Amino acid sequence: MRQLFFLIFIIMLPTSAWANLWYVVDAQGQMHFSAHYQGQKWRLLMRSASGSEMPARFRIKRDTQTELLAKRINARQVTSANVEPVNNTASKPFAKLIAQSAKRYQLPYHLVRAVIEVESSYQHRAVSQAGAMGLMQLMPTTAKRFNLAHPFEPAANINAGCKYLKLLLDEFQSTPLALAAYNAGESAVRRYQGIPPYPETRHYVQKVMALLKS
Repeated sequence: MRQLFFLIFIIMLPTSAWANLWYVVDAQGQMHFSAHYQGQKWRLLMRSASGSEMPARFRIKRDTQTELLAKRINARQVTSANVEPVNNTASKPFAKLIAQSAKRYQLPYHLVRAVIEVESSYQHRAVSQAGAMGLMQLMPTTAKRFNLAHPFEPAANINAGCKYLKLLLDEFQSTPLALAAYNAGESAVRRYQGIPPYPETRHYVQKVMALLKS
């Protein structure tokens, strides 16, 4: 709770007062924040801001079609110079990294891309209100589970997310159930023996599956 109040306090400061923000994940998977670097385990979450715009990672995500389209266009502009052609997907952000991890864990390429699109709209520094991080929006406990030390590094985040998705597919033998577990947790899917009756989870599964069919 103290960490949450600290983060809210930092976010509400005037832009002229923004400073570097560091974080560390403890043994229980809890995130701790500090305005000062305190050792090798601490990672930089946010650099000093300039101008009047709040850093993108702290904005509340909105699922309007216009904003999603703008984010995708911006992501393509940022990453297109570093993306190599992969089966006619060269114009799409992080194509090579997604293809590599999908092949490594024997996942459908378009499934991984659909998850990333719904989770973060390709914003590799995205942080949800619940604390999920990066392209595949991994919670701190999941990041620790898969030894993800740099959750905002695209290659590392995609690799850990794909490894988790493969584990879920192997257990549930169903794409919708694996997606439900990715969103709500394995225990929820086991408890309900199917997709949990959570509106957010059901909407999430529907959105990802719709992208796979499009």
